[in-house]
Amino acid sequence: MEKWIDYANEHNIPYRELFDDMGKQGLLYPVILRDLKANGILRKYQCGGRRIIWAKLNGYDSIGSYVVPDWLTIEGRQEIDRIIADQWYRID
Repeated sequence: MEKWIDYANEHNIPYRELFDDMGKQGLLYPVILRDLKANGILRKYQCGGRRIIWAKLNGYDSIGSYVVPDWLTIEGRQEIDRIIADQWYRID
């Protein structure tokens, strides 16, 4: 995992602000996972990679996630849209 920090710094991947915020607030939002090749191996959907790295660097054994197995169907895409809207655009 420490090699990832070197890689991120070398390739200007923004992570410091996110990691600082997560260090203060914790891991607030679950990642979205999909079965990319329909083989039972789950992969992150578009975003969440830095959250996964942060969790690993901070000793997490597991984190919350949404699993959307049918991510290529209209219904699956609508479910992803609902999750994203709830996580990132909700104003309480």
